[in-house]
Amino acid sequence: MKSKLLVLIGLMIYTLSVQAQDTIPQKQESEISISQDDFPQNAITLLQHVSEVDKIKFFQRQPSDGEEIYEAKLKLKGHEYNASFDSVGTLRTVEVQIDYKEISPDSTAAAVKQYFEDDFQKMRVLSTTKKFFPAGPGLEIDTVIESIQKGEVNTFLIVKYQVQVSGQRKSAPATIYDVTFDHLGVFEKMQQVELHNMENIIF
Repeated sequence: MKSKLLVLIGLMIYTLSVQAQDTIPQKQESEISISQDDFPQNAITLLQHVSEVDKIKFFQRQPSDGEEIYEAKLKLKGHEYNASFDSVGTLRTVEVQIDYKEISPDSTAAAVKQYFEDDFQKMRVLSTTKKFFPAGPGLEIDTVIESIQKGEVNTFLIVKYQVQVSGQRKSAPATIYDVTFDHLGVFEKMQQVELHNMENIIF
């Protein structure tokens, strides 16, 4: 009787772990290259205010939630920025790739590190993105990029970090996750990344 009870408890724990894993949404989105003529005109006007751009490419993304996003990838002074806009050309985010060790301040970096230590059995960082969100309407991209380059902390910007990891969470199979944290390193959300190449699952 005792052994049957232990088996039953084990099955319940396994079922709960699988259900918890299934609640993590899967990130599915497509990205296509488009011409400048197909990009929102208001966004083009904003982008023209950014000086010393070496190269710019235009894309359209279709996330799983169905909302169209237009993305401009800029190369500026050796750094690459991704600026996303909605369909009418309003600035949504500016992103820049950083090294995982560049998450700052130290307290934020420590909080992010602690989250992965607590939630993952093993993991490997694939990329780290620092995201800047306008705190209100009407913010122009050149103002955001200038603030980023100077390393300034401004009240008109909301900072978040997205860390993409190849990892194995407790009681879950190995896969790739996008994990988002706020500026203090507090966990906000997690998405499973749709896998196209299993070679990324390396620890």
